[in-house]
Amino acid sequence: MTADPVVLRHRGISYDTGTRYVPNVDSRPDWSPTLMRRHLGVVRDDPPPA
Repeated sequence: MTADPVVLRHRGISYDTGTRYVPNVDSRPDWSPTLMRRHLGVVRDDPPPA
């Protein structure tokens, strides 16, 4: 039995802005708007793969 090929329909990124799974415990305790802009700028300016 062979699997059907997977087709990539959407391209994009996922950015964790922080989630509180447990009270008073954030997944991104160091999050700030400045840090977010820096990270997203790196993603934006990263050249596409060859």
